[in-house]
Amino acid sequence: MTRAGDTLTPDTTLREASLLLEAARDAGGGCHPRCLPVLDGQGALVGLLSVRDILKAVYPFYMTLSDVADLAWDGMLEHIAHKLARKKVGEVMVKDLLAVHEDAPLMECLDHMMRRDEESLPVVGPDGRLKGMAHEADVLRAITRSMEDGATLGGKS
Repeated sequence: MTRAGDTLTPDTTLREASLLLEAARDAGGGCHPRCLPVLDGQGALVGLLSVRDILKAVYPFYMTLSDVADLAWDGMLEHIAHKLARKKVGEVMVKDLLAVHEDAPLMECLDHMMRRDEESLPVVGPDGRLKGMAHEADVLRAITRSMEDGATLGGKS
């Protein structure tokens, strides 16, 4: 688990959220969060906003309904992104959350990630408050450690 760092509120703009995700990427080296938890005014977890959610907000719904070959692509991304800059996180965040408790086994986290096709899961304490995020990289790190331990203990390959 990675301890809770940056968080958003439902009233955070997509521009501010995008800047936070970019800053985390730039500061994180090879491992950076692809989503951020969204907390309400009392600090309760109410959603997650991922890079994919922002991309979906920029990708107009009608693109799946029309012949995209007939569209003028030049400047389209910039135009739509500019219009969405002030849109609120609460409008596009994922609200159907599955959180795991801080004492959940890693295999349970992996099971939830695989079944729901999630890259990250919120981790909560006994009081239901956000403690951090379990990312795919955290699970991979544990798997790698187990592989190394098995190799040094004479484990089979």
